[in-house]
Amino acid sequence: MAMIIKSYTASTVAEALKKIREELGGDAVVLSTKMCGEKEISSTGHRFEVTACIDQKAISNKISQKHARETENNGIIAAETPSAGLLDEPGEVKARSMDLKAKPRNRHHAIDFLNDIDDLVQPIFLRLADADLPYEIAFRITNRILKCGAGENDLELVSYKVLQDEVRRLMAPQIKIPAGSRPAFVGPSGSGKTSTLGKIAAQIVTGFHQKIRLMSIDNMKIAAPDEIGIYSRILNIPGPAHHDELDDMDGDTIVLVDTPAITHDSDHNKRLLKKIKAMGIDMVFFCFSTCSRTGDMIDAADIFRAFQPHYLIATHLDESRRWGGILAMAEYLNAPVALVSDGPGGIGGLAVPDPAVIAKQLLNAQDDKHELKSNK
Repeated sequence: MAMIIKSYTASTVAEALKKIREELGGDAVVLSTKMCGEKEISSTGHRFEVTACIDQKAISNKISQKHARETENNGIIAAETPSAGLLDEPGEVKARSMDLKAKPRNRHHAIDFLNDIDDLVQPIFLRLADADLPYEIAFRITNRILKCGAGENDLELVSYKVLQDEVRRLMAPQIKIPAGSRPAFVGPSGSGKTSTLGKIAAQIVTGFHQKIRLMSIDNMKIAAPDEIGIYSRILNIPGPAHHDELDDMDGDTIVLVDTPAITHDSDHNKRLLKKIKAMGIDMVFFCFSTCSRTGDMIDAADIFRAFQPHYLIATHLDESRRWGGILAMAEYLNAPVALVSDGPGGIGGLAVPDPAVIAKQLLNAQDDKHELKSNK
């Protein structure tokens, strides 16, 4: 699909958006916004640069429609020329229907919200959108910033404080895994379930010196039990547990359970849910990768919610600069974020969420640097 990408400068974001609507139309998608350089501001008065894109076919249709209106206004009725491949018989146009009601969920354009946002906080909204925060949540947060009385001089500071508060209310207090409990780690493919299980196991063994066993019920990933076995050997604990051992296991032993990936196959998910309940799982950690698109995770939120997660774990923070999914999943799944983690590099790197770090990253998605607060 050929895309047209153009940047527009103006004295305000609203003026730049107006230029976008006039030239590219309402279907244009805003990609980014930034302050212009001092030289351009002094010479042109343009303070903001907004970059947008649109499908080349869509803009061609827009130009064709404009030309047709102009031709009609001049008293000439322009006949439509059928495109190649649309003819059933010579001279006959094949009728095509389109279901206008069949619109995808969670696919609003940023420009739809910007029309209702005060000019002052539009740059903040676009930063949050660039960080992959759903437009609906970004819209609510920017309106809250405005209601806090933010002005041009303290906009950054007020935005940072409001965002910290938004993040903090979605975080879990320090969690504990009681002796004898059976936590399960669930999530989509590639979300870091097994790696996170290994990192938590290491902390339980080395930091709290509790009895622990690891178990895998993943029948989808090749050599999943072998991977659990490697973690067991590293931690110098008994090998992977089996189903027939659960009833006879010491009541103080924590059993961490690795599971197969959640998919869009409802039958698979029902079987997995049934197995989890039969095992007496009493704590569910839902793992998700910040590398995944927030829109895709929201589309599957109903599927994820069926597993009734107690806590969320955001992974792969070092592999993405867009952390909007952290807030999105906490809101859509109605569960707090308990832990965050970098990619699967050994058994370290697990941390408690730091609202200040997350807020900074969401407001400055262009900055790749971040730091994790050590989980003591």
